Amino acid sequence: MQIKLISKNNLQKLIQADPNQRDFTTEKYYKFPLKYLYLKKIKLAIKLLNNKKYNKLLDIGFGGGVITPELASRCEQYFGIDVHEHIDLIKNILKNQNINNINLKKSSATTLPFENNYFDCIWCMSTLEFIKDSEKAIAEIKRVAQDNATIIIGFPL
Repeated sequence: MQIKLISKNNLQKLIQADPNQRDFTTEKYYKFPLKYLYLKKIKLAIKLLNNKKYNKLLDIGFGGGVITPELASRCEQYFGIDVHEHIDLIKNILKNQNINNINLKKSSATTLPFENNYFDCIWCMSTLEFIKDSEKAIAEIKRVAQDNATIIIGFPL
């Protein structure tokens, strides 16, 4: 399975703006041997999406947008939230890669800025472990998820 990632050249722009992005997950998707492990986890999670095209997908903790191209290709409308200060930079990088169905916002997983029952798919990979009140974040996920929504939650290796 081939996964659409943000281009490595564009990733360097983000790392220049925020060197901490290197420490989280961004470069690890491109360097052997961690690349194999990170992509294996993502591929397993993507299989759970069942090749379905979703209407509204929420990515909680999109980080550097590394897998946003893949997730955006699997939905009509991609929404991403994160707490960092580089939302506009990532929007521009993704638009330069012709990914236009995106809506990125600065927000916490404990106070999601969306209506009840809004999403038919929620993706939350390697994020909950950074949230102090994970129970509140899970309650928010439940609140914004439609009945029968696909919810993918994953933790680091």
